[in-house]
Amino acid sequence: MFRKVIVPLDGTELAEGILPYITDVAAGLGTSVVLLSVIDPDAIDLPERIGDSRGTGAAHVEAVGTTSGIVDVNVRTDTGDAARAGVHPHERGGPYVSQLFDRAEEITKTRLDEVAKGLESKISKVETRVVFGRPAEMIIEVAEAEGADLIAMSTHGRNMIGRGLMGSVTDKVLHATSIPMVTISPDKAKIYGDGGNGISNLIVPLDGSEQAEAVLPYVEEMAVKMSLDVLLVRVLRLGGAYAAYSEGMAYWGDSAVDEALEAEIKDYLEVIAGRLRAKEIKVAWKIMRGAPAICITDLARDTSNDMIAMTTHGRSGLTRWMLGSVAEGVIRATGDPVMVIPPH
Repeated sequence: MFRKVIVPLDGTELAEGILPYITDVAAGLGTSVVLLSVIDPDAIDLPERIGDSRGTGAAHVEAVGTTSGIVDVNVRTDTGDAARAGVHPHERGGPYVSQLFDRAEEITKTRLDEVAKGLESKISKVETRVVFGRPAEMIIEVAEAEGADLIAMSTHGRNMIGRGLMGSVTDKVLHATSIPMVTISPDKAKIYGDGGNGISNLIVPLDGSEQAEAVLPYVEEMAVKMSLDVLLVRVLRLGGAYAAYSEGMAYWGDSAVDEALEAEIKDYLEVIAGRLRAKEIKVAWKIMRGAPAICITDLARDTSNDMIAMTTHGRSGLTRWMLGSVAEGVIRATGDPVMVIPPH
């Protein structure tokens, strides 16, 4: 199931903060890794007019790698002759703008290769790719073309070639991709990846639906290959089975109905746990009450070395709640690693 992981990077330390963590995950799963950088042509600042002191229209192209690794591409021109001999770069195209993009690609590829070399001692196969286009679209396109089983992204960082937020790119990919995705904040990635503090627990929210249970095959594989414990969790909203959807309402439900529902959920979780135990996986389960995103976030904070694994949608029965919105809330609130399985 897990054979290849795509790791988009933008040259910043924030984005690369995911590497210690995802390296351990990839090594544990035995997957190959593709490091990907997307250069957005619209994010490269081109001069309005280009030209040189000889009036030939040639430009002096300079590409600089900053201390944070961002590619900063500039074109130096002689302003006195630019007005006389220059042309609009988008109109002219040709070797000058092409030279600018080629240099950006060269610097980006060099940086990726350096990063890849540092991972080779832990991962059997590391490749690099540099492409041009809109970041979110190209990340998905490359992941699909590569036959990737997982996309791993930092939740913060600058966009490709220094414009925008990586968080917004991560959000776009999360909403658009049909490939499973792992997100983690750079700070948590460093904690989990350094000093052997890798994940040891999988928190698996379920709502009783088949859609939510689609995460279980991925959980099984990760738990077996990486020797992880599994904690199944079901959240009952505050206010009982028949409460309105508003959060935090006082409880006006029927206690007998509530007890019967809780007994049913216990049976359900025990059945799921039994399937996993048959795979020799250590499993526990927990029922919580409250707002699902808040409960799952609190549980993650109380559980060390965890990854949360969940689907993006799932609704069921009297206590139905949309797991897609819950997944977003958990990702934004915890910073912990969250593996999201999109609906198929």
